[in-house]
Amino acid sequence: MVTSSSTDPAEQARINMVECQLRPNRIYNPGVLQAMIMLPRENYVPDSLKSVAYTDNALKIGPDRYILEPMVIARLFETALIAPHEHVLIVGSGTGYAAAIAGHVAASVVALEQDETLVKAAGSLPGNVVVETGLLASGCATRGPYDVIVVDGAVASAPRTLFGQMKPHGRLVTVLREPGAAAHIVIYESVAGQVSHRVAFDNVAAILPGFEPRPEFALA
Repeated sequence: MVTSSSTDPAEQARINMVECQLRPNRIYNPGVLQAMIMLPRENYVPDSLKSVAYTDNALKIGPDRYILEPMVIARLFETALIAPHEHVLIVGSGTGYAAAIAGHVAASVVALEQDETLVKAAGSLPGNVVVETGLLASGCATRGPYDVIVVDGAVASAPRTLFGQMKPHGRLVTVLREPGAAAHIVIYESVAGQVSHRVAFDNVAAILPGFEPRPEFALA
């Protein structure tokens, strides 16, 4: 249990987020919990939403773009099990909150975002985080391969283009929202040239640009 003698209400809100939302729901990774206590989440959302930054809700940061609920972000990182020596790609980094968390637990991080407005609105990032702009669905092969890829949002099908940017024994975590199926946090793992997957948590998130369902064509 973390306690604070500070009179800063934002710091107390971060502690409450961790102690009341995250720990009781199977979030145990000490590095992730510490990062989420340290990072001022309100700095990564628009001014109009700062007062609700610590509620367990997705918050809109741009057209069809959201900063995920604290629980969903924490579960993505809990599933990824990022080690301190690892190289990480955050796909759909938005205003940088997930990338900042990754920067506190990994050796190096690439934050990929295609919306330059969100990049300009990003909060502060640790020095080991590099921001790249480009299509999310294409990943960032030039700075790979990666030990871990975290898709900071949902995909409608397995993101196979990103599989090729994982190192051997690399992992990719995302929310998978296949049409007509329940949404889950899924981890894909590369072993012996094959990619397998398993469901970690039941969770939903907004689908990121470029990862929408493919249109179905029917013969007339």
